[in-house]
Amino acid sequence: MRRRRSGQSLVEFALALPVIFILILGIIEGGRLVFSLTTLDFAVQEGGRLAALPGTASVSAVQSHVTNNAHFITVPSGAVAVTVNNGAKVYTSRTSGDRVVVTANYTYSPIVTSVFGLNLNMTLSARSDMRAE
Repeated sequence: MRRRRSGQSLVEFALALPVIFILILGIIEGGRLVFSLTTLDFAVQEGGRLAALPGTASVSAVQSHVTNNAHFITVPSGAVAVTVNNGAKVYTSRTSGDRVVVTANYTYSPIVTSVFGLNLNMTLSARSDMRAE
């Protein structure tokens, strides 16, 4: 009788293990997604603060600042856009009170989809709207 119970426990464990494994992978992937989005948002906020300062000379300085502040994720400079007054002004001709908008996109690749051979990517984006000083 004891032998039958140990076999039953083994079958129950074998049925529960995939559910537990998928739950753990989901938690890890959700954490990575939230971390990536938060990091991108932080980097864009920092870029917006820099873009609003009168001493910042070029868009490339803002782009590299966003890229450098995106820790542990890779945001290419080409994925960072800086506009002034919805594109009505060139960045170098901005004046005090103009609205400076910094946006960035990041392609997020989940690890779980790579394990199963799927190629699913998500585009995360962040936006910062500041008033030029």
